[in-house]
Amino acid sequence: GVASPAVLPGVAGFTRVCTYDRPGTLLDADPPDNKSRSDPIPQPTTADAMVADLHALLTAADVPGPYILAGHSFGGLVSRLYAATYPDDVAGIVLVDAFSEGVRAGLTPEDWETWATTNGVPSPELLAIEPNLEQTDINAAADAVEQATTARPLPTLPLFVLSAGRTGHMTPDQMAALPPGYPE
Repeated sequence: GVASPAVLPGVAGFTRVCTYDRPGTLLDADPPDNKSRSDPIPQPTTADAMVADLHALLTAADVPGPYILAGHSFGGLVSRLYAATYPDDVAGIVLVDAFSEGVRAGLTPEDWETWATTNGVPSPELLAIEPNLEQTDINAAADAVEQATTARPLPTLPLFVLSAGRTGHMTPDQMAALPPGYPE
């Protein structure tokens, strides 16, 4: 069969597309191409600061809204918070395997603690090599979205949720490091 185009080039065929990598996110886990394309910022950072940075970037680049935000993984939470903070600037949201503030409520407190300490938390060894990696308090980020969406529920707008329906692959060593029964 014919391979379909990658998402960004495909969408760019009919509308303007702007991409944004949050500062401190890795492009590739293997050096030398592992640096964020964004300028470093002081770490740790907050979800509110990420939203403010994205808003400032769109304003400085003179990118007119309203926007259709597409957020992958933690970027989904940032997209949700952006839409709650700037509802008039958002025409729609696409969430791709996105982190949801509802994950916390769906897990036991013990499983949430495991999840929060094993997802997107750079190890001390990695921080020693790359001190500008993104560091965010996941509980505070989920709290920020919950508070914002409670105070200002999203208006009716198109929302698309894309999910692979499975978790990422874990090595046997990674599985062994988790509490019994947690991976299931």
